Amino acid sequence: MWGVGIYNETQEEANTLLGKAQVEYDELNFTKARNFLTELRDDYSGTDAEEQGTFLLANLYFTENNLPEAKNLFDEFISSYSGSEILLASGYAGLAACYEADKEYANAAENYEKAYNNTHEFPQAAEYLYLAGLNFLSAGDKTNADQAFQKLIDEYPDSPKKYNAQVKLVQLAEVK
Repeated sequence: MWGVGIYNETQEEANTLLGKAQVEYDELNFTKARNFLTELRDDYSGTDAEEQGTFLLANLYFTENNLPEAKNLFDEFISSYSGSEILLASGYAGLAACYEADKEYANAAENYEKAYNNTHEFPQAAEYLYLAGLNFLSAGDKTNADQAFQKLIDEYPDSPKKYNAQVKLVQLAEVK
């Protein structure tokens, strides 16, 4: 029983540190947020809060346009995270955004598809499909772009992105 109490106390401390980091991040105090997140990663490895902190740190680096570090952390997060499918999908989308910013469109499209595949019910799923389609287009892969846009139309008929996807399909048909 004593071990469980220490475990719970450690989790609580890690959660508190993550909360402090989130507040600083939201207030755009990135240096303070990074310090809290670094401490969280160094001292509370293996906790749920540490895993979520890795995601937040990846977002922070992306916001600062430090794409190599953001990619590394998103990849680390995706590889080890076993919690919420929504957060995992967001991790794939973050990695995709890094690839997109580096003009690595095929990798971006692949990761947007992974984000979509992780949770179809997530409100962002249609957006992920649309972004996958756009990145397939940018990579010159019209077949997969067409499939992504059509899937969006078929699976999310009420999505505002449906109309954008329809326009892209018309444009693709004109090119063929």
